[in-house]
Amino acid sequence: MKKCKTVTEDVILAYLAQKSETVKSSTLWSMYSMLKSTILVKKNVNIATFPKVIAFLKRKNVGYKAKKSEVFSSEQINKFIRKADNETYLMLKVILIKYYD
Repeated sequence: MKKCKTVTEDVILAYLAQKSETVKSSTLWSMYSMLKSTILVKKNVNIATFPKVIAFLKRKNVGYKAKKSEVFSSEQINKFIRKADNETYLMLKVILIKYYD
């Protein structure tokens, strides 16, 4: 945001620290990975060798619990197939029957 001309450990650290205020630690790791690839290609600087950045990301990750997606049970799927309106959900029902049989 400050139009830095060089890529240094402090610049990357400041960027990730600013982003950490609004995003989760898993997103920070994704952003770091994208930055690492982009900067290596465009500027030929390997930010994977910046120990303060890695330490910062690890500190932010302490205590983070990934949110698991809920999964429908077989009973819920069967109930949907039996009771859902065919005019609205026919294609979805066909896909479910094909996939779960």
